[in-house]
Amino acid sequence: MKTIVKGLFLLLAFVFTGCASLPTEQRTGKDDVASLQFVTQGKYTHQKVYVDLDGTTFEANPVKAKKARLKGKLYSVATGKRKIVVKDSKGNTIFNKYIMLYSQETQQITLP
Repeated sequence: MKTIVKGLFLLLAFVFTGCASLPTEQRTGKDDVASLQFVTQGKYTHQKVYVDLDGTTFEANPVKAKKARLKGKLYSVATGKRKIVVKDSKGNTIFNKYIMLYSQETQQITLP
């Protein structure tokens, strides 16, 4: 009789603990990227500039400083200390500097 009670007790314990679904927790963090925005006072407004960021080259379209908040295009880049060189269409260097980029930060690069 004692073995039957122990067996039923163990069977019930397995049934109730085996059917429980534990809530799963999902955590997501922010992306580890920063953004660059190229702003000009007017000279390079409708011109493409060429950006060299630690050996990676891409084209950018600067916007006027007044319209930067509304119409400025953001370029996503990796965070950390970066060397940025901006050249105009003729190949003249117009910006050459080391910058520090932090996660989820938008850095404005002001061109003449």
